[in-house]
Amino acid sequence: MTGIGWLAAVAEIEQAALSCDMQVAIQEDINRVISELVAMLRPDYGWQADVLVRLRDAVNKRDLLAAEEQFASGDIWGAAGSVRDVSFGDSASNARKCELEIELVDTFASVGIANKAASEMAAIYRRWIAEGVFNRPAA
Repeated sequence: MTGIGWLAAVAEIEQAALSCDMQVAIQEDINRVISELVAMLRPDYGWQADVLVRLRDAVNKRDLLAAEEQFASGDIWGAAGSVRDVSFGDSASNARKCELEIELVDTFASVGIANKAASEMAAIYRRWIAEGVFNRPAA
């Protein structure tokens, strides 16, 4: 093997190791975010919690296609009955749910997985947080 070929092989191995480390870090982030969301949803919103458990399972199995399909699904980002549609009885819980959903969108985006509905909701949530929507007294 020539010197250049050897260097290219070493660079490829280092890249693969970095990719593996990144995958583990991203998987840990997704697991943490989804676990917290599931804990918030589980008492009253079991179906929505199960939707997120399926997403987490796909990520943990490293089934990229299934994870991408689950992440883009209407079950998460759709209208009535979706995970996005859940509203809790208190502003602090609603704010935390929005923060976690933003984090989920950002984590998936960091590996090139994005969809329009998720990105749009993350932008809306960011605006709500910046405007202090969750800090306003109840009407």
